Amino acid sequence: MKIKKYIIGFLVGAFGMLNVNAAKLEFDGDRSISYNGTGTVDIKLNSEGEEVKKIEFVLSYDTNFINVSLTDNVYGLVRKPEGKKITITSLSAIKDGVISTINVKNVRPEQANTSLSIKEIKFDDKTGTDVTRDFVLKYTTTTTTRAKNTSSKLSAITFKYGDIVDMTPTFKSNVFEYKIKNDNDKIRKLTFQRFACEEEGCNTEVSCTTNGCTVDGNSVYLVVGKNEVVVKNISEDGKNTTEYKFLVYRGPTTDGSPYLKSLAIEGFAINEKFDKNTLDYTATTDYEHETLNIIATPEDENAKVEIKGNENLKIGENVITITVTSSETKEIKIYNITVTRKDFEASSSTTTKAILAPDIKKKSNSNVLLIVIISVIGAAIIGVSAYFIFRKPKDKNKNNKDNNGGTPELADDMPILRKSEDERLDDTEINDNELEDELNIIENNEGVDDAPSIDDALRDLMVTKRLELTDDMKDE
Repeated sequence: MKIKKYIIGFLVGAFGMLNVNAAKLEFDGDRSISYNGTGTVDIKLNSEGEEVKKIEFVLSYDTNFINVSLTDNVYGLVRKPEGKKITITSLSAIKDGVISTINVKNVRPEQANTSLSIKEIKFDDKTGTDVTRDFVLKYTTTTTTRAKNTSSKLSAITFKYGDIVDMTPTFKSNVFEYKIKNDNDKIRKLTFQRFACEEEGCNTEVSCTTNGCTVDGNSVYLVVGKNEVVVKNISEDGKNTTEYKFLVYRGPTTDGSPYLKSLAIEGFAINEKFDKNTLDYTATTDYEHETLNIIATPEDENAKVEIKGNENLKIGENVITITVTSSETKEIKIYNITVTRKDFEASSSTTTKAILAPDIKKKSNSNVLLIVIISVIGAAIIGVSAYFIFRKPKDKNKNNKDNNGGTPELADDMPILRKSEDERLDDTEINDNELEDELNIIENNEGVDDAPSIDDALRDLMVTKRLELTDDMKDE
C-alpha cells in the first residue's frame, strides 16, 4: 500500500514540474469602465523560456454588457474576435510581452459586473491554461464640458389637436412668417404643444402683440379677428435669437381677398347697387367729362388694384376694367363698368342754360337801368322844348338901351331865324317817336347780329339829343 502511494506522488510531482515552466497568457489593463466608455486590456505572453511560434485562443464575453474589438499588432491581427478562434503566428519565436490589445466598451446602462476570458489556448501543440479578467461596469452621470450649441432655429412646431384649422405655408426652419385661419370665432385658445430645436438646449418664448390677446405658457388666448403671435427661440449659448411670426385669425378674415370692398365714380352715380360678388356695372356721364376718377377700395389693403379704360372716353359706350389681385394666392377678380358718354347736344343744353342764365339776368337789369336813364333824358328834352315853345316874347323897348354904355339893340334889318310854333311841335313829336323806336329796338334786341350794344346805343342817343338841343338854342 505504501509503495502505491509513493508511485502516485512521484507522478504528480513530475507532472507539476513540467507545468511550472509552461508558457502562459496574462491580462493587463482597465478593470472599471463607465457607461458608453471604452477601456483597454493588453494580452501578454509569458513563454517561461519556451520557444513559441504559434498561439491560438478564443475570447469569451457577454455582449449584453460589453463589446470587444482587437487592435493592430506586430503580427497583423485586426478583427472582431467574438466566438472565433484567433491565431497569432510568427516564423521566429514570438517574443514575450504584449501580443495584442483589446478594446472593451461598456454598453450596459446600469451598474453591473462582467468578465472577459481567454479560452482554448494552445502554444504550438501544447494546451495552455484559461485566463479571465473581471470588470466593474459603472453607470454614473458626468458633467459635460462640451461647447454650448449656437443654433436658434426650430426644426418643428406642433399644435394641440383641434385648435388649428389651417396654417400656410407648411412649417420650415428657414421660413419665418405663417398664417393660421380658423373661421370658427368660438375657438379662443391656440396651444403650441411642442417646439423641436434644431440643436438641443434652446429656449422658446411665446408672446402676442395684439391688444387684448394674452399668453399663458404656450397657450395663446385670441381676440376676434387678427392676432399677431411671436415665437422667439434662443440658442443654448444665449447669443442667437430667431423669431417666428404667426398671424392667427379668429373668425372670417379678408386678408388675401381678391374682392373689392367698395366701388364708385367721382361725380357720377353707378346705376347698380355694389356687391363684391357682382362684377358688371353701368353708368352715364356727360359730354364734358372725358376722364373719370374711379374709386376702387379692396377688402385686403395689400391687394393690387389696376384700373384701365377710364381715360380718353369716346362718345357712346366705354368699358372700364378694375382688376384686383390677391396679395397671397394671386387669385384675380375683374370688375367692369360700362360707361355711356353723352354727345354734345344731349349733354350741353342744361349746361348752356346754366352758363347763360347769369348773363341774361344781368342784361335784363341793364335794360331796366337804360330805360330809366333814357326816360329821364327824354323828359328833360321835352321840358326844354316846352320852355321855348311857351315862353313870352321880350319887350323890344326894354331890350333897347341908351347909347351911354348900353348894348345896342339889334337892327331891324338883321333877320332872326326862328321856327314857327307848329314846326317846333312837329319836331318834338318826331323826337319822341324816334326815342320810343330806339327803346323798342334795344329792349326787343331787334337785329341781333348787327344791333349795337346797350352802352353804344345810349351814347349815340345822348349825342344826338345834345346836338338837336344845341341847334334849337341857336335857332332861338
